[in-house]
Amino acid sequence: MTDVILWLQGEIPKGSRLGVPYVAGKDKVAACAKHFVADGGTTLGIDENNTVANRHELLSIQGVSTVMVSYSSCNG
Repeated sequence: MTDVILWLQGEIPKGSRLGVPYVAGKDKVAACAKHFVADGGTTLGIDENNTVANRHELLSIQGVSTVMVSYSSCNG
């Protein structure tokens, strides 16, 4: 996995417009998968169903830093 930004809101650079977000470490981003386990790999492709995968498959193959929650289950 690559480096992860520990916070998104950094110091606002002097002279910049107020209210405009500034990302600390602007050369890096952290990916967030949308419903990555639950809605993309469920058993029989059924919506809101169970996904069977081990920790290695979830972390090394998918390679994202965060996952948006879902109504499905993993190894449930």
